[in-house]
Amino acid sequence: MYERLAAVLVENLAFAKVSNILEVGCGSGQLTIHFVRKLAEIKPDFRLIALDLSTGPYTGHLNVLKRRVRKEGLDG
Repeated sequence: MYERLAAVLVENLAFAKVSNILEVGCGSGQLTIHFVRKLAEIKPDFRLIALDLSTGPYTGHLNVLKRRVRKEGLDG
C-alpha cells in the first residue's frame, strides 16, 4: 500500500525545482522509505526532512525511522 502511494506521489507532483522536502507526521517511516526510493529514481539530489511529534505509545518512532534509513542505506 505505501509503495503504491509513494509511486502515485512521485508520478503526480512536480519535483524539478525542488531540493528540500518536508514530511510532517512521518511516524516510523512506513511511507518515507518507499517515497525516498521512488524519488531517488528520478531526482538523485534532494533532501528529505522527516518530522514527527509522536507521544504516548508512538514515542520513539523517529528512532525507528533513523534505524530503518541507515539499514536501507538511504541516509546519504
